[in-house]
Amino acid sequence: MPFMGIIIYNILIRIFNLIILVYSKFNTRAKLLVNGRNRTFKTLEQKRIKEKKCLWFHCASLGEFEQALPLIEKINEAYADYQLFVSFFSPSGFEYQKDNPLTDGVFYLPADTNSNARLLVELLNPTAVFFIKYEFWFHYLNACKEKDIPLFSVSTILRPDQVFFKFYGSFYRQMLRKFNYFFVQNRETRDLLKSIGIENAIITGDTRFDRVEAILKKQTSIIPLEKFAGDSRLIVLGSTWTKDIDLWMHFINQDHNLKFIIAPHNISEEEISYIEKRIDLRVIRYSNIHDEQKMAPVLIVDNVGMLSTIYKYAHITYVGGAFGEGLHNILEPATYGKPVIVGKSKLNKKYQEVQTLINRGGAFEVANPEELEDLMNNLLRNEAFYSESCQASRTYVVENLGSTDTILENVKTYLS
Repeated sequence: MPFMGIIIYNILIRIFNLIILVYSKFNTRAKLLVNGRNRTFKTLEQKRIKEKKCLWFHCASLGEFEQALPLIEKINEAYADYQLFVSFFSPSGFEYQKDNPLTDGVFYLPADTNSNARLLVELLNPTAVFFIKYEFWFHYLNACKEKDIPLFSVSTILRPDQVFFKFYGSFYRQMLRKFNYFFVQNRETRDLLKSIGIENAIITGDTRFDRVEAILKKQTSIIPLEKFAGDSRLIVLGSTWTKDIDLWMHFINQDHNLKFIIAPHNISEEEISYIEKRIDLRVIRYSNIHDEQKMAPVLIVDNVGMLSTIYKYAHITYVGGAFGEGLHNILEPATYGKPVIVGKSKLNKKYQEVQTLINRGGAFEVANPEELEDLMNNLLRNEAFYSESCQASRTYVVENLGSTDTILENVKTYLS
């Protein structure tokens, strides 16, 4: 292992952690991370039962947990006697999943130092470790490798512009070589790994397809939303940010005899009030839906956890985040066979599912209110165009099911 690479990496980790510590003095999310990390080892000491075998999943945030969840559910069924622990880097993952009944413990991943990694691996002593998508932390990987603990990277997706594939990336390439197996999303990722001499990669696809299909099969009903929609065509705007709202305001305010549900990513009072002030039509919040005598055409969802089910009531969907925050999950509406609209952004090119679904006609990018109105009019008035889009979305999801079973079949030997 290049000595200079370790030194530089350790310096960067310490600088990064110092920034988080300073930032935590006036930022809520950073404070949650710092305080949560301080509780990690105590949590593990309390919850880890040494007599039982243990599996450890690490996810950066909530999106990666959605990719881990199908595998977690399958493993819980097949290996019920194992303890299962999940770590997060981001508060948005930990805070929403800290009480998940499928796990025996959820914790913040401490800073990636040699001492932290050795202590955590010693406390957990996992039978196997699963890092999700593109999480690579040198000291944690190294601590597992030193103890000969099997390491798996799940739903991995890599791009040629990443440091692993640069002439100066030898230290980071060593991280990748510590994994026993990569279960990758696409051929490009497998070929990139092969280009640096890593052959232990299998194309299994994205486990999120299995996750969204499981949600569809549950067919949960939300009666207040069914009453709200009635016979109207419903447009669902999911995981929106301010720029997404700005894109839609002109169209919404024209009163097309449609109904709209807006589910903002940030459900703070400030964000919801901003939306309410921009809309000329009558607006109600979901928390007040039972108190309203007359249903309004616009409903704002002021809670978390409903969106994946809300999409099934939609005629057309929009998924926010493309204008800077990072596009949210388009597979949730696609699994119901709905057209998906997203903001037009260069960032979208790093999302394989977006590019594929756009090429198939199930998803569409719009850059401004004029493009949005043209597209919406086409989807609303051209039945053949609308039906083809719905079919493209649903077919794409169905064609990509089964990743979880393939991964589980390949790790059974290690878990036994």
